[in-house]
Amino acid sequence: DTKKYEEISPILEFYLKEKTGMGLSEINNQRIDQLLDRCGVGNHDIDVFIKLKSDSELSRFSPIKTSNQDEDQRLKEDIVRLIEILKRMDGKLK
Repeated sequence: DTKKYEEISPILEFYLKEKTGMGLSEINNQRIDQLLDRCGVGNHDIDVFIKLKSDSELSRFSPIKTSNQDEDQRLKEDIVRLIEILKRMDGKLK
């Protein structure tokens, strides 16, 4: 249950750690790109996945300058996109 945008990144890191066996220190954008590409995940999904993870990481250190309603809507939209991507990716990651 994600209530804030900055919570997305740790969830994605845990997901990748559990699905791939990588350590948290190994999970970076370049490694994610390589891993997902090897698993046959499409470039668009890889780009969106990395963007959402990066945006989430940035929001942990610099709060998003939007109203709560705007932030809530963005979070909902991004989570829906992310869930769709994860569904497509899940069977490809071993």
